[in-house]
Amino acid sequence: MQSKLHDFIANVTVQVVERHLADGLENIFHEKRVRDLSDAEVTELAQDDPQVRAERHRLGAEREVLENAMVICRQIGMRPDLTPVSVTSTLSH
Repeated sequence: MQSKLHDFIANVTVQVVERHLADGLENIFHEKRVRDLSDAEVTELAQDDPQVRAERHRLGAEREVLENAMVICRQIGMRPDLTPVSVTSTLSH
């Protein structure tokens, strides 16, 4: 019974999406409409939102910092003069 209900909900969802959201999509970027767009309109469509661009830049910089930190940690971890320290043995001394 649960499986049939799940299938019913999935089928209704697909039908609603196809009927109400997907209908007309072929006209949004119809070849003639795209060809008739001005250069400014094409640029606006293709361009990132300034906030999205700033967030992407910030995340890229953060990723670079984290990747550099990971390299440093790996280099430190490979030093033979450093051995893992147990927290419990450190607290008992």
